[in-house]
Amino acid sequence: MYRVLFVEDEVVMRVVFRDLIDWESSGFRLIGMASSGEEALSVLARNQADIVITDLVMSGMDGLELIKRLKANGFPGAILVLSNYSDFNLVREALTCGALDYMLKLDINGTELLKQLNAAAKKIDGPQDGPMSETMLSAELRKFFQNDQAASPQELAETFKRRGAFHLCGVRLRANAWRANTRTKPADQARRIFLQVFPDVDAQIVVMEWDRLLLLIPGSAAEGGDHVGGDHMGGDHMGGDHMGGGHVGGGHVENKLRQAIREIHLYLDMTAFLVLSHPLGSPELAREAFAHCEEAGELFFYPATPPILHLPDMAPQPLPECCHADSVANRLNLLQKGQKPDAAAALLSDILAQCGQDRARPADVRDFIAEVAQKLVVLSKGGLHGAFSAQIAQLRDADSADKMLGCFLDLLSSLRERALVWQGRAIKKEVRDAMAYIHSHYMGKLSLEDVARAANLHPNYLCRLFKQETGETVSHYITAYRMERAAALIASGNTYVRDIAEQVGIDDPFYFARVFKKYHHVTPSEYVARKGTPPP
Repeated sequence: MYRVLFVEDEVVMRVVFRDLIDWESSGFRLIGMASSGEEALSVLARNQADIVITDLVMSGMDGLELIKRLKANGFPGAILVLSNYSDFNLVREALTCGALDYMLKLDINGTELLKQLNAAAKKIDGPQDGPMSETMLSAELRKFFQNDQAASPQELAETFKRRGAFHLCGVRLRANAWRANTRTKPADQARRIFLQVFPDVDAQIVVMEWDRLLLLIPGSAAEGGDHVGGDHMGGDHMGGDHMGGGHVGGGHVENKLRQAIREIHLYLDMTAFLVLSHPLGSPELAREAFAHCEEAGELFFYPATPPILHLPDMAPQPLPECCHADSVANRLNLLQKGQKPDAAAALLSDILAQCGQDRARPADVRDFIAEVAQKLVVLSKGGLHGAFSAQIAQLRDADSADKMLGCFLDLLSSLRERALVWQGRAIKKEVRDAMAYIHSHYMGKLSLEDVARAANLHPNYLCRLFKQETGETVSHYITAYRMERAAALIASGNTYVRDIAEQVGIDDPFYFARVFKKYHHVTPSEYVARKGTPPP
């Protein structure tokens, strides 16, 4: 894990920089942020850093002086600089003083930052004459399984060859209760437990993400154990004893994994879900098995899924036939009007149960349920109020069917309360036309004149009518809808602030980050970490 210090006197830039990447899952740790050269030296006096990224123009000690001081003090790491287009002479001087490379502030994004960090890490490590260290091997394996270019592909191939046959085990963690202290990544805590459970086995344990790990367990660890899937497993019997000509693994391995699951629950108050492969013998098979592990792991979304799945028993499927957004939204709307909340809850429970039984792909279920919610909000004559926008975003982020059901029932309750205020009054067609136009054009520039033209109204009259009919302004409605869509983009895997901002029609990523926090009560990076957990 490479330790990074960021030096920048602009507060907004520090916030954006912090949110650009998922640091620790990328093999880097952000140890601190300083606002001047003096503060940076103070931080480095207390904490070791491998990479320093500094702005050049700052009040107090500027970036050039900081670089000179670091070099004079024998700083062994790499130095990267940030600059504007107008700072070329300063950049050239910084490179002459010992900086490794530079990045332009206006062009900085997650991809470019990772590229520069990886180049700096390679410079720090220098040529490798012997086997890779444990830390480097974990970083290389993470890149390999994420389809990134490994720095030492030949060494990685030799590592697989030396290990012989092994089982791949994907691990997902889910918090049983939200805890405010998230300084330590849950995956790092779980890794220590797996190391204790497998003390005498050369198991490679790789932290992939904030809440995910990957285990490579030697096939020899399974020898001498009972056959997996035997009757002694009781209620956890998974079936599928023979996979690809080999056993899933010995009872010894699976018993150890179940021990880890129990200890993670006991010590971390988290639930662990595992997907275990049959014995593998090559990097190509391992990468293919990893993709299947990731896919099968999505099925832990459903509460009835056992804690350990075996490949290739399970694979997500398309949505069942009962999942038609218009039909379900209309039925729920009728139940809402008829004051039948229990029947609405039963309908949703049955649909989610059917999805679980058919192993429907959870990402499709999230999209389907969110679409139902949006249609129901419109049918309920409630507009897309800011509170509903946040609730729909929670539906898209739910990490379990139970949480999704709870969020939807809360939405139904909110809509019933809203209906009492509206007293059955229908939203006028012109306002619904304006809403529809916003839904279709939020990705680009949206002016009041454009929206008014779509509704065939004068802009001033549209503003009064929209406020009268929905209780909120046109601009607030546009912003609320954009923030809902931004949350959906994060849920789908897009974690670059600049990209998300552009896709919801906002040019300035700094402004976007501030507005996102206002609506969701957390920054974009915190929202990624809290997927499926309602904001406080």
